[in-house]
Amino acid sequence: MLESAQLLGEPAPDGGSVELRAGSASVRRVTIPSVRCVAALVSCVGLFTASAAHAQILEFGGDADCAQAAAGAGTCLAGGQGVASISATLDVQSNLFSWNVQWSGLSGEVTVMHFHGAAGPTESAPPVLDIGALQGLTSPNVGSATVTAQQAADIASGLWYLNIHTSTFPSEEIRGQLLFAPSTIELRGAASCNQSLADGICLIGARGSANISATLDFDTGEFAWDVVWRGLSSPVTVIHFHGPAGPGQSAPPVLDIGSLGGLVSPNSGSAIVSADEASDIASGLWYLNVHTLAFPQEEIRGQLLPVPTRIELSATADCSQAAAGAGTCEAGAQGTASVEATLDLQTDVFAWDVQWSGLSNPATVVHFHGPAGPTESAPVALNIGVLEGLVSPNFGRRIVTAQQAQEIAAGLWYLNIHTSAFPQEEIRGQLPEPTSPALAASAALVLALLARARRRLARVARGPAPDPR
Repeated sequence: MLESAQLLGEPAPDGGSVELRAGSASVRRVTIPSVRCVAALVSCVGLFTASAAHAQILEFGGDADCAQAAAGAGTCLAGGQGVASISATLDVQSNLFSWNVQWSGLSGEVTVMHFHGAAGPTESAPPVLDIGALQGLTSPNVGSATVTAQQAADIASGLWYLNIHTSTFPSEEIRGQLLFAPSTIELRGAASCNQSLADGICLIGARGSANISATLDFDTGEFAWDVVWRGLSSPVTVIHFHGPAGPGQSAPPVLDIGSLGGLVSPNSGSAIVSADEASDIASGLWYLNVHTLAFPQEEIRGQLLPVPTRIELSATADCSQAAAGAGTCEAGAQGTASVEATLDLQTDVFAWDVQWSGLSNPATVVHFHGPAGPTESAPVALNIGVLEGLVSPNFGRRIVTAQQAQEIAAGLWYLNIHTSAFPQEEIRGQLPEPTSPALAASAALVLALLARARRRLARVARGPAPDPR
């Protein structure tokens, strides 16, 4: 079954955007629907119609050490030492995977260096790419290779890891997970008086609200904000970002944007933050508060959270939905299927788990179709029977196109299963529009961002380094 990532916060009330930037590659901005857009299909489709430019390059990063060896044991074997820094890109059009691995401090000579997959941080998997054989066993190891569509989806899902074997540790001395690490993330927040107190009740006379939009650039450490407020009881005296603290907690001020951007709405500006502050922001641990003459301690407050990046979908297929939602089963048609799916709006990885039973005959074809609503028909979009087989359960993942991602998110894909008795279609089920975005950022993403922030900001502080290639 598909695993849900950790929920770090509720989605911003008006939705948000995710921005990917990879060097000189094109920028893709995908707008994420709020819960309110689910009520009307046209509004959700409108929210997902974004810039036509699609990010062809995804960036990844990771750090390998001995604590991650032995499937994330958390402790180094006696004598294990050394670290490695992993940078990689994936061209989603050509499936060209490029890497740059640099290591130091190992206990012995490097003997083998592999990428493995598909596996998470505490799992093991066979080697899939022997970069030591391809590019040598001396640091840095820089190269590229074309991977399969399945491998590209595994990489984009954070399911590849690097390990380095040495003469001292022939099984593995260090290991590190390769994780998607966008250079820029966007954040949203909404401030109100009922967030100022732990009990959720406004102080007598307190009122007003504020919308907060922000971006964080891990390449430069630039944090940019735009805050718009209205309806406060009295003039603003102070506006701060505070952290690190979650909702209901307090922390000291870390950025006085009133001094930087003024005390009249809107307040827009930017500042360079530290690596620790960047990781706090990416983890949803900054909040804004606005002080006024009438409420010098605080009139309104709002948590700043990363915009949602992944949606979850569930559906049931049956014979009554076949024939473009005819509502009645054909004579002899039977059986059901459950569909669990996720769509990552940053990487366009679509993952599915389809399980069926009770069909009149064995399945002959299993497809996702789109774009089409429940009473419409559309061409085949993804032939999962060919990809993963015709026996239940059928589960897998692939990177879909930007257009397909928009269709899925708008509820315009459906599953159908054909059988020998019903070669046109025995059962069908519509993937619904998401009821809400699944998460603001997964734990793995935050770890990747944190590691990237520290590496990138340290590199900025040192100045540009010569290209090892």
